[in-house]
Amino acid sequence: MRARATRPNGHTRVGAPERSLGVAALAVALALPALGTGVGHVPPAVSANAMLNAVVSHLKEGPTGLKRVVFVLYQDDAYKAFTDTLKRLGGVQ
Repeated sequence: MRARATRPNGHTRVGAPERSLGVAALAVALALPALGTGVGHVPPAVSANAMLNAVVSHLKEGPTGLKRVVFVLYQDDAYKAFTDTLKRLGGVQ
């Protein structure tokens, strides 16, 4: 399943979270911003959904050296979107 972020103008950006995880195939830690939420104008909730689902899918695919993923979030709305999405996915209680 590929992540799909829909922009306000209706255009989509497919696969950015997966590409980030693919680049990190040999990494043990990864820090990511809320992709697309700046110049791309992707709503934080859409970015959070795409990125967190991509991380969960990557971890479920099988063995990985990835031990830590940090989302670098500067705005309160992005922090809330990622926290709410993580709770919905069962990652936070």
